[in-house]
Amino acid sequence: MKSNNLIKYMHFGVLIFLIIFCYGCNLKYKNDIKPSYILTAEKLFEEFKMNPGKADSKYADKYIQVDGLINEFRFSNKNEKYVSLLGKENETIYGIKFIFDSDIDEDDLSKLEKNLKVSIIGKYNSFDALDVILTDSRFIKVNDNSLNYSEIDYTMSADKFYNDCKSGLGQKKDTYLNKTFKIHGEFKRIISVDENFIKISLKAGDSWNETLICYMLKSESNALQEFNENEKISIIGKFIGSTDFIDLSFRDCIIDK
Repeated sequence: MKSNNLIKYMHFGVLIFLIIFCYGCNLKYKNDIKPSYILTAEKLFEEFKMNPGKADSKYADKYIQVDGLINEFRFSNKNEKYVSLLGKENETIYGIKFIFDSDIDEDDLSKLEKNLKVSIIGKYNSFDALDVILTDSRFIKVNDNSLNYSEIDYTMSADKFYNDCKSGLGQKKDTYLNKTFKIHGEFKRIISVDENFIKISLKAGDSWNETLICYMLKSESNALQEFNENEKISIIGKFIGSTDFIDLSFRDCIIDK
């Protein structure tokens, strides 16, 4: 009898081990998913905008790692957990929406804010003309948005920067992307103010449309009020490329005093 009981306990123990082992394997697999594609939020959205059918077939049931800026997020409702990345620069109605099945790490959650740079992986689900929707999502990286303003990659005039980016085949523009610049030129005007940035323009040539756009930090608000049109100004910020396919833009900008 004791022998039979011992065998039963051994079988039970083996069963428990297998359950724990398999569960552990599932967790490992869940955390180690390799994406089929890695690209930016803007690039992914552009593919769906240009040819939704082709993009839908290409990404069907594929895991995609997307790098971009947070537009909005929600984790307070247990039935609605998502992070939406900007699909087009400065156009918040278009996005890459990641649906999360569970709560995220508290440390990551505390870091989330609008315009934060993140990398998220998810499984492509659908496209509804405004959002590319991915499920089974998880964070790969939550970045620090702060710039080290002491490490400047390039220093040049607004005119030279504009000409470099607009001439030839745009090779310079690609080289300059995401680099930190000190740009000196002439202040044109404050274009708009929102909860995150003060959008201003710098003169970059003789024509009215030869301008650079700078998204200034809100901490620069008082200092900007002192500048008049055509007054000399020096700006430090990160080049983020073209917005609306036209303007050459800098982000996280401060005045170089």
